[in-house]
Amino acid sequence: MTVLRHVMAVLVGLALAGEAYGAGGGGDGATGGGGPIFVKVKPVTVAVLNDGGLAGKVSAVFVLQAHDAQAEADIGTARLQLRNAYLQAMHRMAEEEARTGRLISLKKVKARLLRATDKVLGKGAVDEVLIQTLVRRAEG
Repeated sequence: MTVLRHVMAVLVGLALAGEAYGAGGGGDGATGGGGPIFVKVKPVTVAVLNDGGLAGKVSAVFVLQAHDAQAEADIGTARLQLRNAYLQAMHRMAEEEARTGRLISLKKVKARLLRATDKVLGKGAVDEVLIQTLVRRAEG
């Protein structure tokens, strides 16, 4: 059960960080004001496993902060590949935490998600991966 507590703690931290970043304002892409553009990615759900099988699931909504309309268009055409990259990254992080028994820092989580984004879209297409919503549900 300690692995579940660790995963829960990371997810709460991610949710809090996502709220802090989301409160920063900026453009939404519709105004054309030259500010950053925020593009939502469909929700991602990952199963949380322990020795006994399915322990729960984690659902998250990511928002990508892009700097121009071209990046926004690239995100639109690569949505499925991005979701797949995020699923893989989240799954690897959960496995690493279970294996080591240590929490992955929020800084590393965001860096890994950005690295996954860069692999799909190319380096620099997205300025930041923001975590808008994070929900953890225990099975049982």
